[in-house]
Amino acid sequence: MKKRVGWIDIARAIAMICVIIGHSLFQYTGEPIGRYIYAFHMPIFFLLSGYLYHERDYVSELKNTLNGFMLPYYATGLLMLGLFPLTLRGLPFMQSMYSSYQVLLSSIFYGTGTNPNIPFSASIGSVGAIWFLPALGIATMIFNYIIRSTKELKQKNVVRLSAVVFLAIIGKSIASFWLLPLSLNAATFSLTFMYVGYLMKKTNFLSNLKIRDVMIGLILWIITAQTQLFSMVSVGAQDTLMAIGGGIGGSIVVMYVS
Repeated sequence: MKKRVGWIDIARAIAMICVIIGHSLFQYTGEPIGRYIYAFHMPIFFLLSGYLYHERDYVSELKNTLNGFMLPYYATGLLMLGLFPLTLRGLPFMQSMYSSYQVLLSSIFYGTGTNPNIPFSASIGSVGAIWFLPALGIATMIFNYIIRSTKELKQKNVVRLSAVVFLAIIGKSIASFWLLPLSLNAATFSLTFMYVGYLMKKTNFLSNLKIRDVMIGLILWIITAQTQLFSMVSVGAQDTLMAIGGGIGGSIVVMYVS
């Protein structure tokens, strides 16, 4: 077994701690601490996934998505369903999200991390932090297709960038009126961060990281956190380009200190 790169584990641990803190803020999410956390704590997971990306054939990638992401997602959903009548229903925040067993069931099958904006009438709530599993699985599968299907092209980098930007715009645009099932909006938008991580690995960016780069990342992170709250799950941002820059900048800072 290959030895895992230590700094990646540290960066993931920092991000995971921030995820826990972020989901514990509730009404204080929009306060400075929440804005700083939300600016990077989900983007860094997708960026690291791009950094660690290894090309797979389409069938292998599909199996990886189903076994590595969708199976754990639905297993957790089944656990929630099993516990709901016993304990979860007695928790105030669970009662506010799920008025009935049926609402919880439909929410798990729909799979978004926030109360979805949908163009039809349905009782669907948030599934909480596990939205990340299908989003990352689907994003990885799409990303693998983009990389694999373009590797023989002369202008592959241009085509890849164009595909990533196009899908991110589509995901962001649709999110304004419809949060798609299994967090597809976030999955397509997150391709921007995955591609940046992929390029970082290909160009040895982190091996040649200079303090100047870290300072630029820190400035982008600060500006983003001071001006807006970036919600990855709903692709919500007042300034999308700044949100992307802040997500990348904050991730660079965390990876540097890791």
